[in-house]
Amino acid sequence: MKKLNLIFVSVFVFSIAFVSCQKEPQASFVPSKTTAYTNQLISFMNSSIDGYTYEWSFGDGSTSNEENPTHKYEQGGTYSVTLKAFSKNEKKSH
Repeated sequence: MKKLNLIFVSVFVFSIAFVSCQKEPQASFVPSKTTAYTNQLISFMNSSIDGYTYEWSFGDGSTSNEENPTHKYEQGGTYSVTLKAFSKNEKKSH
């Protein structure tokens, strides 16, 4: 089996909204492992603050809207995982 390395990205984008007092979410997460073999299950624990819904991108074309997803990579390589967190009124933080 080929090994793969994962790069985890949690980017914060700040915007100003004057229509609500809803806090802007802060996206963050912790993977169960940062190096794995192909087809090995990796769990992603969402540790975002003030998030209501989520958009995950696993860097291989796969996505998820689950709060705490799992994912398997079919090919070896280095992948950038990103998480976007949204508040109830759709404010977003990457």
